[in-house]
Amino acid sequence: ATANMGGSYVVTVTDANGCASGNVANVVVNPSLTINATNNGPICRNGTLNLTASSGISWVWTGPNGFGSFAQNPNIPNVQLPVSGTYVVVGTDANGCHGTDSTVVVINPLPTITANTATICVTQQTATLTANGGVSYVWGPSSTLSSGTGNPVTATPMVTTTYTIIGTDANGCVNSGVTMVTVNQLPTVTANSGVICFGNSTTLTGSGASTYSWTPSGSLSSATGNPVTASPASTTAYTVTGIDPNGCYNTGVCSVTVNALPNINSGSGTICFGATTVLNATGANTYSWSPATGLSATTGANVSASPASTTTYVVTGTDVNGCSNTGTAIVTVNPLPVLNVGPKITTGCSPVCVNFANASAATGTCSWNFGDGMTSTNCSPSHCYIGKGTYHAVLTLTDANGCVNSDTATTVVYPIPHADFYYGPQPTTIFESNITFTDASGGAVISTWNWAFGDPKNSTSNLQNVAFNYGNPGSYPVHLTVTSNYGCIDSITKIVVIDEDYMIYIPNAFSPNADGVNDFFFAKGEGVKDFKMYIFDRWGNQVFFSDDINKGWDGRFMGKGTDIVQEDVYVWKVELKNFKDEPHQLKGTVSLIK
Repeated sequence: ATANMGGSYVVTVTDANGCASGNVANVVVNPSLTINATNNGPICRNGTLNLTASSGISWVWTGPNGFGSFAQNPNIPNVQLPVSGTYVVVGTDANGCHGTDSTVVVINPLPTITANTATICVTQQTATLTANGGVSYVWGPSSTLSSGTGNPVTATPMVTTTYTIIGTDANGCVNSGVTMVTVNQLPTVTANSGVICFGNSTTLTGSGASTYSWTPSGSLSSATGNPVTASPASTTAYTVTGIDPNGCYNTGVCSVTVNALPNINSGSGTICFGATTVLNATGANTYSWSPATGLSATTGANVSASPASTTTYVVTGTDVNGCSNTGTAIVTVNPLPVLNVGPKITTGCSPVCVNFANASAATGTCSWNFGDGMTSTNCSPSHCYIGKGTYHAVLTLTDANGCVNSDTATTVVYPIPHADFYYGPQPTTIFESNITFTDASGGAVISTWNWAFGDPKNSTSNLQNVAFNYGNPGSYPVHLTVTSNYGCIDSITKIVVIDEDYMIYIPNAFSPNADGVNDFFFAKGEGVKDFKMYIFDRWGNQVFFSDDINKGWDGRFMGKGTDIVQEDVYVWKVELKNFKDEPHQLKGTVSLIK
């Protein structure tokens, strides 16, 4: 109804049965309610929407996203984008009249605030943080930032830090974002130190990082890398810079202590071939020698050296630090003088005289030892050996270098046999003139004997032992010459004397019976003079005498008459002188048998 439609009105109502009823209604037409709807927008998301109705006593609000409210001025907190749109309010006044109005609500989205993240190494880098999504920004915490506001800002945190950025866009909407600065701690970089000997090297190995650089690099195998070889000439401190996988770096220090090499001294020497010298090394604690040829030992400070030729020895000395150095020792070997003594072998029968000489060109001081107790300093001496034996004549020659050598000549002296013999009988007479000669030679092995008996016939023999009969009295020089198995000769002469001594034979029986056999008793002999024979009977009566050895007793008394004395045993006595006029008296008995 409109305002001009006021008045009384009849209303009839008919039911289904056709029954009808009616009533009168008085209609008063009031003016409609005028209402204005407003909002506090545009607002930002998450803000509070305030709706306002200007009049009425009751209200019905409807809006987007199923909104409804009976409040005059409802609010929606924490609005989101779907809340945007047209909100309609129907207001009712005291007359029950309604008024309607609408308002458009604009909800601006919050800005999306972002900022870059960063990773830095503590104390080494700064992070530049740049925000996006707003027109102004507030950063927090600001203690490690270059500024709490603005964009961009510089971050220098000591530890990993999350920063909040509050950004406001052109609509005045505010939002926040977060970003993180990751702070990597610096690596703990270390490297081993070392101790080396001058001229040696050591390996330096870094730890705690991924890549390394080293300074100073002049004495290193490389300025980068790990490990590296260090060979400084003097004690050196090195700085190693290590970079970890995060790019963070740090430094460490190490040092290489360089110990000086020991100063090795060793004596040299000059020797003669075959001699020995002592090499003394100083300057270290332990020593080793090479080559080993000619050395008594290959370790030790003092070694004996007797090389066969001039040799340079290297001695390696090691001190208490384990540092080694070398020294050299030259052992000069002078050759021995070359000797060639001659004659090398001389043989002969004593005495053997030898003219010794050195056939080589070696010169120097000579000393001879002839091997028989005699010596000489003549370089070419003569010497005679008397006694049998083998003699070694040694020439010792000392040359200008003091080197001594010797050579030997051998002289074999064969023994001279000693000729000798026994013979007999001696003394003897012509009646025992068969002389037996027995060899008594010695002093050597006799191989031949030569006898000369000295008789008028110059009789000889080569038997060792021999007998020879001399037919006449006299003195005979018997000469024996013996020859040894080495041809050495000796001889001896002895006089064999055959005297003219007497010999007498007197029988002990005879038979003077005129049978022509053994009719006379007489003596026979040689060398007899002044012969006298006396014969006596048993009563001592002389029955015969003769002063002629050739005149015998015929059995008659005194050699007269015709009758033969009786058969009996008679005593005879002979007086005589031999050829030396020596008197002899012989006695005996003779049996007269008729």
